Amino acid sequence: MRFDMHFHVSPKMPALSYNSMQPQGCVISRSMMENPYCLQFATSSGNACALYADPNGADWNQILELVESGAAISYNHIERFGKESLHLLTPLLAASERNAMPVILHISRHDKEFFDAAEASLCIEHIVERYPMLKIVISHLGGENFGEALRWGRTHANIHLDTSRAEETARRTELGCASEVLRIASDAIGTSRLVYVSDLTWPFQCEQDALALNVIEESFVKVDANNILWSNGRKLVEPFLLRSS
Repeated sequence: MRFDMHFHVSPKMPALSYNSMQPQGCVISRSMMENPYCLQFATSSGNACALYADPNGADWNQILELVESGAAISYNHIERFGKESLHLLTPLLAASERNAMPVILHISRHDKEFFDAAEASLCIEHIVERYPMLKIVISHLGGENFGEALRWGRTHANIHLDTSRAEETARRTELGCASEVLRIASDAIGTSRLVYVSDLTWPFQCEQDALALNVIEESFVKVDANNILWSNGRKLVEPFLLRSS
C-alpha cells in the first residue's frame, strides 16, 4: 500500500478506465494545458490535485480561486523564474498557508544546466520567512540543490522532501547512489518528512515503479518505510481529502 504524492496521468486515459488499480495520492499537472484534465481526474478518482501554477498564465486567477477554496494545491517551478519574481506568488502562498494546504516546490532542473544553489537558498528563505506555517514539499529531494533543501529542512519543520528521482539527484550531487541520498536525507530531517513519489505517468511502467519502491524498502526499517510510502504523504493532503469527500 502506498500514497503517491506526485504522479501524472495521460489525457489519453479515458474516464471509464478509472478503477481500483489507479494510484492513491496527488496527481500533478506538468503544464497549464494539463490543469483542466488533472483536476477532472482528481475529482473523479478521489485524489488530491496539484495544478501547474504560472503567475503569467491565463488560468492564474482560476488557480488562485481553487487554492483559496481548498479544491487544489499548487505546483511551482521556482527554478524557472527565481527570487526576483517570487513576489508574484504572494497571493497563492498566502492562500495555501491559510488553508493549511501544502505547496510543491521544484528547485532543480533535469537537463545539463543547474539552478544556482545560492538562488535556490534565497527562494526558500523568502518563502519560509514570510509563510512560517506553510507546508512545503520539495520535489526530487531538491535535485542539484539537495544540500540547500536539507539545510533549510533541518531548521524548518514544515519542509518535506519527496523521494522521487533519487538516483538522478545522486548523480547531480555526486553522492553515489539513491540509497545514499535517502540515508543522508533521513539523517538530516528524519523519516517523518520524507514522502513517497513515483513521478510516473499512470498506468505506471511496472519496472520503474518497483525499482523506486525497492530502494525505499531496502533503505529503511519496515515501520519507517511504511510511513514514507503511506502515512507521511497522506497527512499532508488530509485537509483536501476531507473537504472533497
